Amino acid sequence: MSVSIVALRRLEPDAVITALGTVRGLDTRLIPGRGYPLELIPPVPLPRQINSELLRVPVRL
Repeated sequence: MSVSIVALRRLEPDAVITALGTVRGLDTRLIPGRGYPLELIPPVPLPRQINSELLRVPVRL
């Protein structure tokens, strides 16, 4: 369990934690395996260069 989740649980024991993930990668196996609900979102790739596509990422999220 992540240190930040442990700290959050100490501060707010009744907090509901929901993870965001995509169908790609390990999200669909690891997150539910730890007992957290998972909401799937469409993947939004980050451009590797600073350009106009990078500026559009927040809108696409």
